Amino acid sequence: CSFTTKQILEQWYKKLTRIVALEQDSPVLVYIGAMVVTVTLIDANHCPGSVMFYIQGPDFSRLHTGDFRYDPQIHDDALSWLNGRVDCAYIDTTFAHPSWEIPTKATSLQHAITLLRDRSPRHPTTYIAADSLGQEDLLLAIRDAFQQPVVLDVSSPLPPETLAVWTFWL
Repeated sequence: CSFTTKQILEQWYKKLTRIVALEQDSPVLVYIGAMVVTVTLIDANHCPGSVMFYIQGPDFSRLHTGDFRYDPQIHDDALSWLNGRVDCAYIDTTFAHPSWEIPTKATSLQHAITLLRDRSPRHPTTYIAADSLGQEDLLLAIRDAFQQPVVLDVSSPLPPETLAVWTFWL
């Protein structure tokens, strides 16, 4: 897994003791019995720590995307070195319906910032319900756009482990 995922797992699952974190974009040899495979982690552009796994064996190559958010600026370069060397791809197509137009993350964040800028001056305080991992980019974009701190409500029903991860990211 990624170093961020390892950190999250160690905070949430104290009994896990053998978590191995790998650098992104750096092929690593992994020994599975007598077989040796190369594993490369690629940014998935999803929630913190999310990665895609590219696995090459002696006579195969696989790409496992898990949850990812395709963005040409991130993935065209990151995936170009694969150069067609994928025998099989396991792709999460949850939101891949051809009739749906899903904006890029950057466009979505900009839209959220615009909505916040256009809010009524009679209501200067904005509350954002963010009850799980995955909203960190939004909170950071809001912080940066308004040059204001993001405040986490520690009295919320969030588990303390989630608040700890959020505090780490912010």
